[in-house]
Amino acid sequence: MTNTTNLESLSTAELVALHNAHSDKPVKKFSDRKTALRRTQEVLAATAPAADEPTTAKASDERVITVLAEVSPRRPGSLSAERWALLRTGMTVGEYVAAVMSSTRYSQSRAKAVRDLLYDVKKGNISIA
Repeated sequence: MTNTTNLESLSTAELVALHNAHSDKPVKKFSDRKTALRRTQEVLAATAPAADEPTTAKASDERVITVLAEVSPRRPGSLSAERWALLRTGMTVGEYVAAVMSSTRYSQSRAKAVRDLLYDVKKGNISIA
């Protein structure tokens, strides 16, 4: 489970993305940062594996991406399509985030990369193991 210290280092956009990835009730935004931290911590606690359940989770940046979609699900010419073009089967989450953040067109943030990954997992475009 992610501890409170790790959550506090995330941006508000990353908290929203993390909350929505683990919640049955997604949100667009939180009223304030304190609420974002509290509600995200609650969702993570509710979805955490039991203490006797073995976990084999790697650090999130070391997890490997597998592209499942045969064609890009993004609108051609969009920034999201440019980020999609960076995805490769076998690359790690950390490599993808670094590639997005080093993109030269506009400012590409870690939050955008994380949101894209969460969206694509939810839609079945990629898997992360």
